[in-house]
Amino acid sequence: MNIFIMTFLTGGCTGKTEEKALQDAVNNYNRTLKVVLRTGDVSLLNNVALENEVRRMELFLTYMNEEKKVLSAELDSIKFISAKVDNDQGKAVADESPNKGNEQAKQAAPAKNQPAKEPTAQVKTEEIWTYEYLHPETGAKIEGPFLIKYHTTYKLIKRDKWKVYEVSFKEQVLKR
Repeated sequence: MNIFIMTFLTGGCTGKTEEKALQDAVNNYNRTLKVVLRTGDVSLLNNVALENEVRRMELFLTYMNEEKKVLSAELDSIKFISAKVDNDQGKAVADESPNKGNEQAKQAAPAKNQPAKEPTAQVKTEEIWTYEYLHPETGAKIEGPFLIKYHTTYKLIKRDKWKVYEVSFKEQVLKR
C-alpha cells in the first residue's frame, strides 16, 4: 500500500521535476557560456552541450580572436516561457549521431544501423543580456555595453543528463 501511494505521489510530480531539470540545464548552459566567452575555453561546454553546439561556439570564438575582441556577457534576466519533453519521446539528433560515444545506446540500436532515439525537449525563454567587447590582453572596453533581448529556443537531448544540442533565437537590440 505505501509503495502504491509513494509511486502515485512521485508520479504526479514527474512533469514538474522534468521541467525543473530542463530549466536547470538551460541555466547551466548559460552560466558556462558566459565563462567560455570570457576565457575562450570552449571545452567547458562539453558538460552542458553536444559536440555540434561546442563547434558552433569554437567558430564564434575563432572569429572573435581574429577581431581581437573578447565578449563579456551578463545574463540580466531570464523568463521561462515553456519547457517540455517532445511527445515522441526521442529523435535522432545531429551531433552527428545522437549516440556518438554512447556504447549502450549503440548496442541497443535497431539492426538497420538506425540510432536509438533518446528523449528530446524544447525550452523557450525570454532573456535580456548585456554585452561588452573587451581587448583580449588588457581587458579594456572596446565597445558597449549593449543591451539585447532574446526570444530563445533551446533544443535538448537527455543522455546521462539534459544537454543543449541547438540554440535558435530572435534578438531585439534595446540599447546600443
